[in-house]
Amino acid sequence: MVGTLAFLAILALAGCERAAEPDVATPPLPPRLVVVVSVDQMIPEFLSHYGGLFQHGLRRLVDEGWWFTDASHDHALTVTAPGHATLVTGVHPFRSGIIANEWRSPDDGWARLRYAVEDTSAAILGRTELPGRSPANVLRTGLPGWLRLAHPEAKLVSLSRKDRSAITMGGLRRGQVYWMTDAGPELVTSTYYRDGYPEWVTRFNDNLPELLAESVWADSVWESEIPSDAPVRRADAAPYEGDGVHTAFPHRYADESDEAFGAWLADTPFTDRVVVSAAIAAIAELELGADDVPDYLALGLSATDYVGHDYGPWSHEQLDNLLRLDRELGRLLAELDERVGEGRWVLGFSADHGVMAAPEFLVEMGVPEAFRLASYNELRETATGAVPNNVFGPWVRTEMAAAVERLEYVADAMTREELLERDPPSDPFVQLYRNSYHPRRLYGPLGPMGVLVRLREHVIRSSNAATHGSPYRYDRAVPMIFLGAGVPTGSSAESVHTVSFAPTLATLAGIPHPTDLDGEPLSMSR
Repeated sequence: MVGTLAFLAILALAGCERAAEPDVATPPLPPRLVVVVSVDQMIPEFLSHYGGLFQHGLRRLVDEGWWFTDASHDHALTVTAPGHATLVTGVHPFRSGIIANEWRSPDDGWARLRYAVEDTSAAILGRTELPGRSPANVLRTGLPGWLRLAHPEAKLVSLSRKDRSAITMGGLRRGQVYWMTDAGPELVTSTYYRDGYPEWVTRFNDNLPELLAESVWADSVWESEIPSDAPVRRADAAPYEGDGVHTAFPHRYADESDEAFGAWLADTPFTDRVVVSAAIAAIAELELGADDVPDYLALGLSATDYVGHDYGPWSHEQLDNLLRLDRELGRLLAELDERVGEGRWVLGFSADHGVMAAPEFLVEMGVPEAFRLASYNELRETATGAVPNNVFGPWVRTEMAAAVERLEYVADAMTREELLERDPPSDPFVQLYRNSYHPRRLYGPLGPMGVLVRLREHVIRSSNAATHGSPYRYDRAVPMIFLGAGVPTGSSAESVHTVSFAPTLATLAGIPHPTDLDGEPLSMSR
């Protein structure tokens, strides 16, 4: 009896000891949806300067995500197509092939500009009068391709106002890739991706008037929603904005445009609402993230770029647009939580490029060297006048470069030979241009002559209020924030580049990626 009691006591004690052991943590479930959000012409200063005004999606990204506060592109030609291609492929533009929005090629005898996503063999469905579009010029696969390789049943969706955004983020595989035309906000695609429009897209386009009717754009007036205590940096009206006449709120279609209403609307913040609404429809209709096969969703939000070009980054119009963007991102994140589930999606947020403020504004802010270059005529004349006609060769390019470098507004001129050298350059700007240089895809006023030109800082050649495209920090710096499954809350001041965006997102989603990328997965830890 004593032995039995002792045995029972030992069992009881062992049970107590086991009960006291901590539970083993259940490993987190992998994300079922990978989301890429790129805001065209978004600069980090918007988040810091206007941060107190954001209450929705931008607020959540900053408060709940991991923000790399010193992120930038690592190439010189900072425009839309190469920026988006870099984010998704993880390689520099000279390797993705998308070195600019357009370029000249010996395949065309250097005679015309070839658009980054043009493809005459891929007609626009239902709009055969429009030029064809596809990723035929993209030389590398990217995040959606890596996902499809690992999971052949994965659904791929890419949406944007711009074709060169939707297509470069959509990858090389067939999928659901849609963009808008200059005529209005209807979604279109090409025969490269589909043989016909799916019912959900047709229904979405049919319902666009209803989406418009419930928005502030229904009466064809863009009214400001900026609070009276907002930290604006300048007055609303400025002579270098817009058409030079209608430079302050409210903006009325009847007063400011002689084109069709749809075309006017396509250059307003309404297009971001269309893209986010299409993404929400795709999540529901295609059941993105609804099973254990992970899916891919990319959004290129372009309104910030259109508004920024027309009015400048520190305009009232841009601030109003950002407030609307904040709400739209809030809608998207709420839908991801509801449809896919909290902790079951992971998102990367960044931009294709930054922007330089209007030169006139910079002069007011104490940057006297900022100015607008009227044209490239003097540049071309100086280059061609430096050498005899119809003479070619390395020494010719060297003479051309030396001649244009003597111009007041030129900081440097690089020859084809310099850009193709393998030895590391002493000038970091040269490396940025090498990352943007493809010998058969040449861009710039002297590109076909084998010379790339770097203008001085704060010099632009544009009739727009503001523009981008330079290797300077203001054009290369972009936000880079990750949010969702496996992402801690916090920030890092480590200097990182956008070639690491795709491999980081792939790692968070458990997607294998190529080992020869220019970027690598980034660490997120305090």
